[in-house]
Amino acid sequence: TLLIIGHAPLEKELARLRSLVADKPFIELIGGSNLVDHGEIMNAISNSDFGIIAYPTSPATAERIPTKLFEYLGSGLPILLV
Repeated sequence: TLLIIGHAPLEKELARLRSLVADKPFIELIGGSNLVDHGEIMNAISNSDFGIIAYPTSPATAERIPTKLFEYLGSGLPILLV
């Protein structure tokens, strides 16, 4: 199973994501347009086999290091960087 958890601030990307996962019962989306408590995110990380880091190219993510990289590294979680 795949869990996607967290806030997705880009409405166009969130709508695209929702349409892509709508018919896939093995993918769960938590959050999306809503903020997710950091404790819930860290709990999901601690129960995961690996983490995926993938961001669409945009001015909002240019020259930024995603927080999840530090969360994954701090938890010793293997990372798939796309």
